[in-house]
Amino acid sequence: MGVSSWEYTINRYGQRAVELLVAEWHLGFTAFGGPPVHFKIWHDKFVTKLKWIDEQLYQELFGIAQALCGPGSTKMLYCINLIHDGFFGAVFSFLIWSLPGALGMFGLAIGVSNIGSALPRAVYALLSGLNAATVGIIALAAVQLSKSTVTDNLTGALVFLSGAAGMLYNALWYFPLLMFLSGVAAVVHDYR
Repeated sequence: MGVSSWEYTINRYGQRAVELLVAEWHLGFTAFGGPPVHFKIWHDKFVTKLKWIDEQLYQELFGIAQALCGPGSTKMLYCINLIHDGFFGAVFSFLIWSLPGALGMFGLAIGVSNIGSALPRAVYALLSGLNAATVGIIALAAVQLSKSTVTDNLTGALVFLSGAAGMLYNALWYFPLLMFLSGVAAVVHDYR
């Protein structure tokens, strides 16, 4: 007796869901440090180790994820899984990624509401240690990411100047303007 098409489809989706769960189950629990660190983790996992996407596609997704509003690393993880596993895989991955953080924040909210007006010293010490570790992880991720994205002197100069300008002035309209001006400078340089 043959296997019907719906049974085959269910088996295929089940196998892909298990593959995705094995590859990504830990990310919601271990990926700390914010989007810069997440981008480094995604690159190591999906480009280098699993080879789900290539470097060029990763760079394109990175640019799009950074340009659109919202958490860039979550958008990028969703897109990588959308490309590799389709819509249901991307939604499943989003749940695997988001649920541990959501449950953790809910638990912390309940815990903090039951604590007095000041947190215990041990909690402050833990938070200070986490902050210090996060700064180092972000710096490492930035250096490693820049090695793959800064490929020539113009790009290096644009990254440096945009970063310096971003530290000197901060407004919502300013960063899209910096991206636009850097893009214009790159196009003018390439077509001169």
